[in-house]
Amino acid sequence: MNKNEFLSALAKKLSVLNDSEKEDIISEYTDTINEKVKNGMNEKEAVKDFGDIDDLAKEILKAYKINPDYEKSSESFSQKSEAAIKRGAGKIADFSRRLASKFKNANELSLELVFEIVIKIFLVLIGLSILGMCFDCLCDIGEGLLGHSFTSPYSEILVTIWYLFIFSIFVLLGVMLVVTVFKKYFEVGPKTSNKSLNTKKENNKPVKKGTTIGDVLILIVKIFVIVWIIIPLMFMDLFALIGLILAIVYLIQGLDLLGLILIMIGIASVITYLIILLFKLILNKTKLSIIPLIVSIVFIIVGGVMFTFSVMSIDYYDKAPKGIKMDTLTETLDIKENARIHYNNFYNRNQDIKKITDNTFKDGEIKLDITYNKDCYNVSVDEEVIKEDCDDGTCTLDVVHYININAYAIDDIKSAKVAYKLFIDNLKDKKVYNYHKIFTGNLKITANEATLAKIAINNY
Repeated sequence: MNKNEFLSALAKKLSVLNDSEKEDIISEYTDTINEKVKNGMNEKEAVKDFGDIDDLAKEILKAYKINPDYEKSSESFSQKSEAAIKRGAGKIADFSRRLASKFKNANELSLELVFEIVIKIFLVLIGLSILGMCFDCLCDIGEGLLGHSFTSPYSEILVTIWYLFIFSIFVLLGVMLVVTVFKKYFEVGPKTSNKSLNTKKENNKPVKKGTTIGDVLILIVKIFVIVWIIIPLMFMDLFALIGLILAIVYLIQGLDLLGLILIMIGIASVITYLIILLFKLILNKTKLSIIPLIVSIVFIIVGGVMFTFSVMSIDYYDKAPKGIKMDTLTETLDIKENARIHYNNFYNRNQDIKKITDNTFKDGEIKLDITYNKDCYNVSVDEEVIKEDCDDGTCTLDVVHYININAYAIDDIKSAKVAYKLFIDNLKDKKVYNYHKIFTGNLKITANEATLAKIAINNY
């Protein structure tokens, strides 16, 4: 095995030791291997020179007066949980190192510790959420009991006191949870090991200091950057790549989107550059060329100019696009009373309603012309005569002739496909229409002047 594999395996076998002791040992063996490599050995030869790793681990544990054959089954639940978190953090760190091969010289233990703390933060947030739900229930119970058992203002005072009491307990338990989970990171150093190892090699180097509060604060800042900056940037980068792919697809279909493609390339490159820069800062490797960032900004500027000119060349028409299969339903009705037309279910139905006066029509005779998109709607007309009255008897009895114009959507998905296809086809010709009018019905009412005066329109 190579150096990294050896150190990782040794760290796992020494998991019973506390972190500072384990870090001291790993640091010592790292220095020893590096020294042997400088003297002409390769990593595998240097590792092999230590002998069997199981024997080596037992020898180290004996030096720390720990039974090397300790039973893992006797571990407490918290120890098992700690070990599980460490294993998960190790796996995430290994995956990240493989993913970011450029950073292969990064400190493995620091990266593993970062992910270990990330996992613990996630678990603490879950724990606080569960506590919050429990205390919300207690608040509701207290409000129900105290709020209805006493008169005002005593009920409000008691409920407020109950809220403060529950909130205090919640804060106390939350602090206890956080301290319990993270207390091991606040071992104020310097901390040195008083134990001497039988396995100590030729180097007598000073023992590594333990974790300090400053180290933990730096780790917390790194975790904040990963969780709240790098991860959102990764999602933004993913969306930019999706936008780039879609723009390329539409460019192949004939749309003038070269400028948008340049913008998407520039945005994706800038975000990727920022992600790499932040990772390098976290791993204490700040050397990064600025040329890719400059090129990306140039792509965004050039693409923005091209896309602006492309958009400005598009003509807009405030009417329905061509190619819609329109149909007209004509109904001739005879009314003798006041009429109310209910014009239902059309999008934006307050538009395109016309009343046309034609005195050649008889009194009470009306003609309805409903124009609609037959790919989107089925249209029907029904009528009923209703006698209206007021419950208190103050209104006079009135007879109303209701005319219901009903539009029933055939298939929402099909309608969306129709609008989408028309939009793409029109955009290829540098034209854009009012696509809302695809879903709008046009109503024309024709009657003589006296009959039109009896007609009102209600929209639902």
